Amino acid sequence: MLEYAGEPFEWGSLDCCHFAAKVAERITGVDYSAGFDYWSEQGAETIIERFGDLTGLVSHILNRSHVEISALDVGDPCLVRIPIQGDLLGIYNGNNAIVKMKARAYQVERKRVMWGWNIG
Repeated sequence: MLEYAGEPFEWGSLDCCHFAAKVAERITGVDYSAGFDYWSEQGAETIIERFGDLTGLVSHILNRSHVEISALDVGDPCLVRIPIQGDLLGIYNGNNAIVKMKARAYQVERKRVMWGWNIG
């Protein structure tokens, strides 16, 4: 997780979804990034809308339903809801979440973590 946290943000390469996909690949050996096929903020919004919302998109890519926070393990992708920003994909770190944003990666408090997906 920390390996990618310091890398520069880039739509379609290292945004919140690709950050989570890279961490998931390190854990599972499976590359999920192909499902996040866009190269701009508008492209990301378009693909998310195609699946209804970010939860629908991630559930489709991972081919599994989301679970409650209590069922998450360290490294699992999670949906984080931040006022003004909206929904973002982060990585559960056992207590909070790490989210890749334009300025840098941020630790987000647990109360902002809505649910996640078990990948291990």
